[in-house]
Amino acid sequence: ISKALDRLQSLTADDRSQQLHIQELRPQIAAKLEQMDGSIQMRRNQGPHAADQENSTRKEVALQTGVRGEMNLMMQEERQLLDAYGAAAGRSAGIAALVIASSIGLAFLIVLLAILRIHADLRARQQAERELQASEERIRLLLESTAEAILGTDLEGRCSFCNPACVRMLGYDDARELLGRNMHGLVHHSRADGTPYPLEECRVQIAIHRGETAHVVDEVLWRADGSSFPVEYWCHPMSRDGKLLGSVI
Repeated sequence: ISKALDRLQSLTADDRSQQLHIQELRPQIAAKLEQMDGSIQMRRNQGPHAADQENSTRKEVALQTGVRGEMNLMMQEERQLLDAYGAAAGRSAGIAALVIASSIGLAFLIVLLAILRIHADLRARQQAERELQASEERIRLLLESTAEAILGTDLEGRCSFCNPACVRMLGYDDARELLGRNMHGLVHHSRADGTPYPLEECRVQIAIHRGETAHVVDEVLWRADGSSFPVEYWCHPMSRDGKLLGSVI
């Protein structure tokens, strides 16, 4: 019984009221145990009738009633405490449910906003692609409709685009015969007298690497069949975001 009381006192260490009840119980239980020991001895020595009479005295009844009373108070307070914990747990559960619902709602809102953002970005990208395609189409129509030969080169002098007038002027049948090829070696390799025209002296190539504009009136270009013709051309640098990409001739 003493160990049980110690255990009970340890379990209720945070409850001042229960600690007081245990302090009241300890001497009452000790007195009750002493009375029970005396009753056992009396039963042995004087018989059951004498022991029963002793147990029914006012003092013994009051002692037993006191112990039961303290125990009942402790149990009642424990039930009240459990009820309070239950109510708190219910409120906590409600709050938790509210938090979870709010979190789910917020997560749904975030997902919805992300979807809308992706949709908006996709629409913007599609619009940009349509505008780019329209711009490319306008440029293509412009290149195809002009009578002047136009071609573009990268920094290495390779053909990146050319219009039909350029293809015809150089004596080719299809632009694919020019695309990706080094234009100096293909159509600008020799001077009018047939002497070689070194790449390092080519004014187009010099203008490309310097990012400058060149206007040339005294050179020739060479056709696919090996014949040449005099030309006047302009070379303009082509750049994007400040980075030199090539030239337009």
